[in-house]
Amino acid sequence: MDTRSTQEPQIRALRLGPIATNCYLVRSAAGGGFLVDPAADFARIQREAAAMELVPEAILLTHGHFDHIGACTAAALHWRIPVTAGQQEASLLSEPEANLSMEFGVPAAAKADRLVRDGEILSIAGIRIRVFETPGHTAGSVCYELPDWQILFSGDTLFAGSYGRTDFPTGSESAMARSIRRLLTNLPEETRVYPGHGEPTDIQTERSINPLYQQP
Repeated sequence: MDTRSTQEPQIRALRLGPIATNCYLVRSAAGGGFLVDPAADFARIQREAAAMELVPEAILLTHGHFDHIGACTAAALHWRIPVTAGQQEASLLSEPEANLSMEFGVPAAAKADRLVRDGEILSIAGIRIRVFETPGHTAGSVCYELPDWQILFSGDTLFAGSYGRTDFPTGSESAMARSIRRLLTNLPEETRVYPGHGEPTDIQTERSINPLYQQP
């Protein structure tokens, strides 16, 4: 039996932590849902979840940098929910020097309960989610698409008119270019993009302005 909801999920964005990382709270019509990149300030995430009447069932990490995982462990323990990340990101999640937390003097780490592969389909609270492996910002970066509503959580891969840095550990400019072109070529132009930093965008706009897509 198909248990997917036909009603679009509610999405609330919080800008958290020292570099204004976007954390997303996603609530299905039935009240379940998930968190994307619980960046910092667990108390605020908890308050916002309560205000939405959201009971998260999972945490989705787009990658392992410290500014995306600061409240991950607290959230996972509080709600007793699993953490999902890309299959190539486990070591970076656990290494404070690689995930850049040492640079800010607050060593941080997180552990994924589930490592996902490209094309894998998840189902959380009746919401269907497709995984895109998008190396470039880090080797294990992933994006999460909600194909039933043409929504993409792009982490630090795709920004509005830009893309994530590639000069951090495991980053690659050439891999980033391939990832950006793949997303912009294969996703419907109406897809709304919720990035790890900055304002939302959409695929149609990025096909016109994103510098990596415009390169020959």
